[in-house]
Amino acid sequence: MFKLKSIRQRISVVMVPLLIYVVAIGIITLTLLGTMEKNTTSITRNWMPSISKIDDLIFTTEHIQSLSYSYFLASVSDQESKAAIAKERTDYIRQLTAVRQAYGSLIATDTEREYYNAFSAAWEEYFKINTQAMNRSDANDIELAYEVLMKGTASFDKMQSELMSLSAFIQEEADRSAQELEDSARTSEIVLFIGIAFIVVMTLISTYALIKTLVTPIKQIENNVKEIAAGNLSVEDIQRDMEDELTTLGQGINQMKASLVQIVNRIKSSSEIIGEQTTHLAATSEEVKIGSQQIALSMEESAKAVESQAETAQSSARTVERLNEHIQDHAAKGEQLRGMSELVLEQGTLGKDTMSQSIEQMRQIASRVSISMEQVNKLDQSNENIYQLLHVIRDIVAKQTNLLSLNASIEAARAGEHGKGFAVVAEEVRTLSEDVSQAVGQINELTETIQQESKSVVQSLQSGVEETRRGTAQMEAVNEAFNQITSSVHQMVDVIQEISNGLSEMEDLSGQMNDFSQLISAISQQSAASVEEVSASAEEQSGSLEGVAENIQQLKKLSEELLASVSALRV
Repeated sequence: MFKLKSIRQRISVVMVPLLIYVVAIGIITLTLLGTMEKNTTSITRNWMPSISKIDDLIFTTEHIQSLSYSYFLASVSDQESKAAIAKERTDYIRQLTAVRQAYGSLIATDTEREYYNAFSAAWEEYFKINTQAMNRSDANDIELAYEVLMKGTASFDKMQSELMSLSAFIQEEADRSAQELEDSARTSEIVLFIGIAFIVVMTLISTYALIKTLVTPIKQIENNVKEIAAGNLSVEDIQRDMEDELTTLGQGINQMKASLVQIVNRIKSSSEIIGEQTTHLAATSEEVKIGSQQIALSMEESAKAVESQAETAQSSARTVERLNEHIQDHAAKGEQLRGMSELVLEQGTLGKDTMSQSIEQMRQIASRVSISMEQVNKLDQSNENIYQLLHVIRDIVAKQTNLLSLNASIEAARAGEHGKGFAVVAEEVRTLSEDVSQAVGQINELTETIQQESKSVVQSLQSGVEETRRGTAQMEAVNEAFNQITSSVHQMVDVIQEISNGLSEMEDLSGQMNDFSQLISAISQQSAASVEEVSASAEEQSGSLEGVAENIQQLKKLSEELLASVSALRV
């Protein structure tokens, strides 16, 4: 079955038949008007002029007949009167000829032509007889002229009879045309009346059909749109079995209403979730605030520990400085020992005592170097503890701040336009996290440098201890072999030279260790300052969290207002 799928098709189905009928009525009316015009033209251009011409012919022939009688009755001696009558007769004959020619051009039918031909034949016969009678009259043959004239009278009567028949035929045709004209006019009136009545009925039916198929659905769509605009989303869907633009529009409004219902439900759900999340976020913010305060306390304790470490580093620097002085002193004594070795042979006993003192001094040096090495090891351990503590601080601060930033970003994304405060907080927390991570990274790099340098110092001190031990062993060997000092004095001089060189190296290493100790002290002080900055940042973060808590409360209030606004819509 054919379905109308557009309003244009529906209007076309209604209006096209009506238009076709109007055109048909117009064609019929024009046809009838053409017939009326033809009949009117036939009456006005043919029959009426023909009747007029027939009347002229009757009048002219009768007048010619009358003039002929007058010509016969005129006295023979009155030639002037006869001449005048003859002339008038001739004029009427010419006039008759002109009327005949004019009428001949008006003949429209064969029957009329037959009547006219019969009249013409009768006229020719009458005219011939009448002319003969006048000629006999001119010849003064009165009896023959009268006899011919009587014979012409019969021809005249026949001619007049033909004219009357022709006139009757023309009158009949004129009456018939008039009747046809009247019938055509009556038929036109009937056709127009029926056509107008049918057009009115069709217009009413078309109007009703258009109202039913177009206006009623438009009213329903208008009511639904008004209800939706008023906030009533529970209005029934627009249902239509037809497939047209109104159905498409109704389906679009149904889809729009369904989308609005989904949006309202989502907004309600989101508002409730936002309310719950803001409550949870407020609690989380409070926990983070407490954590930040704890971080600040930990940073204060770390600052104190770093300050203590700085003091220890300074003490180590002073100890290393004293060790350096001792090394320099022993280096000078080594030089003296080398000079005195040349007098060993002469001062054996004195050399033995001096050797014993040297051994004792070497032992003290070894002991002090060992103590310094232990202090450096402790310093290295302290640096390791600082390194671990900084790792812990960095992990705690980075994780907490990243988590806080992530939560704030999530809440900002959920809150949309109302979450700009969260976005600002997230950016500030993220910036703080990056700053803390950079500071802790720098401290880590410095601590690693200190550890590397401390290990180098430990290795140097350990090497010095080993050298001292070897020197002590050699001195003991020299003491045990003191009786052979004479033969071994040259070897002892070489050994003393090596000891002197070793002491010089120890002096250099001791200077480097002193520099490292001072560097450790400076780094420790810098670490203390960085920890204080971290502590201040933690306190600042705590203050920012208070602002976050206020923004959370505002967001919660806005979500409650949004939920109240959406609840006003009837779904």
